[in-house]
Amino acid sequence: MSESLVVCDVAEDLVEKLRKFRFRKETNNAAIIMKIDKDKQLVVLDEEHEGISPDELKDELPERQPRFIVYSYKYQHEDGRVSYPLCFIFSSPVGCKPEQQMMYAGSKNKLVQTAELTKIIAFDELKTDYKNPIDQCNTLNPTVEKVKKIKRVKIALKLVLPEYLIHAFFCVMFLCAAEWLTLGLNMPLLAYHIWR
Repeated sequence: MSESLVVCDVAEDLVEKLRKFRFRKETNNAAIIMKIDKDKQLVVLDEEHEGISPDELKDELPERQPRFIVYSYKYQHEDGRVSYPLCFIFSSPVGCKPEQQMMYAGSKNKLVQTAELTKIIAFDELKTDYKNPIDQCNTLNPTVEKVKKIKRVKIALKLVLPEYLIHAFFCVMFLCAAEWLTLGLNMPLLAYHIWR
């Protein structure tokens, strides 16, 4: 039923394209979207985009298939400097086939090493509450760093916490039902104290 983890090679023409993309001179946002050719067991080029915003990039990705993305983004620093960081994004939406997810997850590190990339952002879904997908921190200003850490934690909690809270609440109710009854506790009162 389960297949062994498959690590795919990167197509030679894609390796060359990634090298050129890394040292590009253009000043607009650009993306290379890659997929795995299951028959050849190769990471291959899917699409190339110039002048693409993060929202447009999100719309270009399939809803039920994983993809690798290399994204060059124009970033305006607070001190006025402009940089063009190169980011690797691994998109693996909910609803993908497990075999696909394993194949992509197993091939991710090899692709990152082959393309010599350093920034990796992994999402289950490309739905975020922040506008800038590039994690640029100003190390000279610790207050900005703390605020950014808090924002990242809030985003993670918004995406993950509600499901776990509901699950934990029902587990506590199930496991402690006998104790609550023997102590004569009122269920609504207990629920109020847990959520408070």
